[in-house]
Amino acid sequence: MFRRINIIAIIISILIASGSIFGQESTKSGWTVEFIGQVNFIQERLVSLQKAIPADKYSWRPAEGVRSVAQVFLHAAMANYYFAKYTGYEVPKDINIDVGPEEWDKQTVDKDEVTKILERSFAHEHLGQGIAYARSVGVTPPWSEKK
Repeated sequence: MFRRINIIAIIISILIASGSIFGQESTKSGWTVEFIGQVNFIQERLVSLQKAIPADKYSWRPAEGVRSVAQVFLHAAMANYYFAKYTGYEVPKDINIDVGPEEWDKQTVDKDEVTKILERSFAHEHLGQGIAYARSVGVTPPWSEKK
């Protein structure tokens, strides 16, 4: 699992970096916009699906040894944080993805908590994308400017 995430993150990082390495300017078209569009599409679908499942089904699993409903969505949130981490963005200090997927996936079966964790993971990923875009066009995020 970790190996697959690492490989995907490395490939995406190389693709992101290649745009600046080869002197390509950020535009409102191209693969980055397409990629972000796909992330937004997945976020909308995944979060709406997660919210549609009744709370009393969050501990259900299709078979012994398989992730529960809650664990599937928590696992997706963890993948978002790994993506951010391996593409150079800092994971919020109160998020501990170093515990490993087995422990991370078991943190809660409460629907409201799963919703918060999943939505926050996408928000963090989008912040990272926003920072990357801002820096690509020469803008320093206001909170990190030296005063």
